[in-house]
Amino acid sequence: MINFFKKKSKESSEDDISILSVASLLIHAAKIDENYSEKEKEIVKETLSNLGAERNDLDKIIDKAEELEK
Repeated sequence: MINFFKKKSKESSEDDISILSVASLLIHAAKIDENYSEKEKEIVKETLSNLGAERNDLDKIIDKAEELEK
């Protein structure tokens, strides 16, 4: 699997924005039915992890993405 988000260079801030953008979009999609459950949140976390987000940062990423999605 190609890992687009796992770059170690000057572009790390751009990668953070990309991960946040993807997370916000996934959260928005999960909220369309107005029932954003813990199960959906776990699916978003697993997807972000598969895209290269650090597991230790997932809660912070989700929190920021939920704020951005509002």
